[in-house]
Amino acid sequence: MDNQNYMPGIAPEEKTDKGNFGWAVLGFFFPLIGLILFLVWKDTKHGDAKKAGVGALVGFLVSVFMPIILGALFYFFGWNSIQNSVVQQTCDTYGANYEAREVKGVWECYNTVTGETIRINTAE
Repeated sequence: MDNQNYMPGIAPEEKTDKGNFGWAVLGFFFPLIGLILFLVWKDTKHGDAKKAGVGALVGFLVSVFMPIILGALFYFFGWNSIQNSVVQQTCDTYGANYEAREVKGVWECYNTVTGETIRINTAE
């Protein structure tokens, strides 16, 4: 303890390093820089090091998992929509009353007036 500013009966003022949120933002967008700053500052600037490290960790995890999540969403929802529009174009060649629909994994053109179905081969 530094006795220079010590006065009896008054608790010494403690400096708290909460860190700057800007280091978390920098670490999020540039995880390698955030990791380097964390390693350099971990013993001297605890708050800033923690912010940079957490930002780097979150940024890295987002960069790893976001493509996986977006790829899965596109695969399950986007691809089906694209395929549906292609099949609908094929059904439109049969007439205005035909709609594209998928039944048990097989695409078909369904006539809404007569109930007739025409199976569509979507295999490439």
